[in-house]
Amino acid sequence: MGKLGVVLNTRNTPLDESGPCYEDLEEVLGAVELAGLAHVERRLRPVACIKGND
Repeated sequence: MGKLGVVLNTRNTPLDESGPCYEDLEEVLGAVELAGLAHVERRLRPVACIKGND
């Protein structure tokens, strides 16, 4: 997230945060819309990520 300009307060990635554990957001949102469960109207971008391990 730091490469995207998001402010981070951790020096190291916590063990419980591993990128490959997350599904592709576009794929998930597409499936939700296709199933008629919701419609995406706005996309938000994080500006900070605060963790408690530092």
